[in-house]
Amino acid sequence: MAEHALAVPGASIHLYGKRDARPGRKMGHVTVVTDDMNEAASRMATLINLADLIKRESINPQPEPPHIEARQKDSRRGRDGSIRLQGPLVALTMGSKSDSSVLASGVKLLEQLEIPFTVTITSAHRTPEKMMTFAKEAADKGIKRGCPVATVAINNSINAAQLAVRILATSDVNAAVRERLKRHLEDQTRTVLEDSVKMERLGFEAFCSQG
Repeated sequence: MAEHALAVPGASIHLYGKRDARPGRKMGHVTVVTDDMNEAASRMATLINLADLIKRESINPQPEPPHIEARQKDSRRGRDGSIRLQGPLVALTMGSKSDSSVLASGVKLLEQLEIPFTVTITSAHRTPEKMMTFAKEAADKGIKRGCPVATVAINNSINAAQLAVRILATSDVNAAVRERLKRHLEDQTRTVLEDSVKMERLGFEAFCSQG
């Protein structure tokens, strides 16, 4: 149910952390945000119908073919075989469409490290109310509360993305993230060392002319 909810535009989930699921027990809730009430009702109708179907199947369960079950389990795994994190853990926002080129490197890093994220546009000058709502509702969309605000270099989103991943990697439940980050940092270190040796061998001008 949670995976289907995340596929609905504007939807976010909040799980209560209860261990034992059973028919009739509330395990969490889904929030759908949109500017149009009719659109919100349409999006919710899909989830309501799915919830009814799940409820009916829990009362009269139907056996599922083994190959389908295996495929569903595999679809939740990352390239390294680890279980993918569910829901957005990092929120990316830019002031306008023109900032997309700046944000691109950060998006690429999060995709490379398989970190779930969400992207939107919120302008502090032109849409201050939306920006405030975005900040207030971030935790309900899956982003952890209590994280300190950090400042990184201007126009360098990859540093901001890497900092967000470093924060996520401190949690014991994110061991796979920690391992992917470790490999990424090792690759960066190796690249810098190789470039250093190459520049010392070729000289500054010849090295830079290689592009």
